[in-house]
Amino acid sequence: MLLLVASVCGAHLACGQSAPMNERFQQATQAMRAGHLDEAAQGFQAVTAAQPGFAEAHFNLGLVLEEQGRNEQAIASFQKALC
Repeated sequence: MLLLVASVCGAHLACGQSAPMNERFQQATQAMRAGHLDEAAQGFQAVTAAQPGFAEAHFNLGLVLEEQGRNEQAIASFQKALC
C-alpha cells in the first residue's frame, strides 16, 4: 500500500514548486520506495520546511512516519496535507 500511494503522489508534483524542491521531493520518494525511511523522512521534512504548501510532501512524510511507528507525527503530517 505504501508503494502504491507513493507512486501516485510521486507522479504528481504541485504546481509552482521550485525545481530544487521538486528534485528533493523525487529523491525522498525514491528513498521511500527503496525502504530508506530515515533518508526519506529527512528529505520530505526539508521539502515541507522550505515549501509548507507542498501537500504531496506532507502526505508522503506522513506515510514514512506511519511506517516508522511515529503515528502522532504521521497524523499531524496528514492533517497538514489536507490544508
